[in-house]
Amino acid sequence: MRIFSLVIQKRSHLSLFINWLKNVGVPLLIVLLTISGLFLTEAIVSNIIEIKSSRYWFASELPRPEEVANWTESELSNKLFRLSRWDGFIGNSQFRRFVRDQIKPLDMMISGNNSGFFYFLEVGVGVGAFAREILAMYPRSTGYGIDMVPAAVDIARVVLPASRMTLAVADMRHIERKSESFDVIYVPGAICYLPTMDDVRAAVKEFIRLLKHGGGVCLSMIASDDSDMGSCKTRISKTFWTGEVANDLRVLRLEEMDSWRLPHSGGRYSVCLLRK
Repeated sequence: MRIFSLVIQKRSHLSLFINWLKNVGVPLLIVLLTISGLFLTEAIVSNIIEIKSSRYWFASELPRPEEVANWTESELSNKLFRLSRWDGFIGNSQFRRFVRDQIKPLDMMISGNNSGFFYFLEVGVGVGAFAREILAMYPRSTGYGIDMVPAAVDIARVVLPASRMTLAVADMRHIERKSESFDVIYVPGAICYLPTMDDVRAAVKEFIRLLKHGGGVCLSMIASDDSDMGSCKTRISKTFWTGEVANDLRVLRLEEMDSWRLPHSGGRYSVCLLRK
């Protein structure tokens, strides 16, 4: 009788469990899966939007890499920066000055270290216009460039010498490189296109990890505290550099780019820092 009673009791528990599954468990599981699906969809859509918005910085129809590979040096100098929509410049000499103004605070450090040999990271390498100028200015430099737009990186691969420049499609918040890999990091414009300050913090944390102690990082085209946002997504206060990251980075120069009197610099600021 005891065994029979136990069997009946187990069947009763099983019946209750099945009823619970029908009435509560399955609907709850469906709700949880739906919520998870929504979060996943939101993440995918957000990533697509971010990639699409980054294309704002490129001509609507980029030429095929094979076409760019046939350009002469003169054509590269006069056409390449325009593909990245730096088309406000009169010519390459003005664009070159724009590049020089962004990186000059680190010039003495670069020239004095290892007789000009240094390894740099460019974040937002695009079609390679900025990196091409760096390689020309510093003949002993080598670099690694990343961008989120594959079509732009494909052009950069035919523009920049493979012996001196490695390129990858990658996100600045997660760069697959060993810690303390780089002497210098250049971020010419890309940082303010991150969607939130949490993303900015994640990217800067990555720069700090990748930068050698005593190395430098220069960032530019950041919306000033009281300027128009323009095409930037996130306003980064100057106090972020002087306060929040001060334990790891020391400000070398922080200035309004208006003083450069060059196209694309109005209402923006640049900052160069040294890794402690």
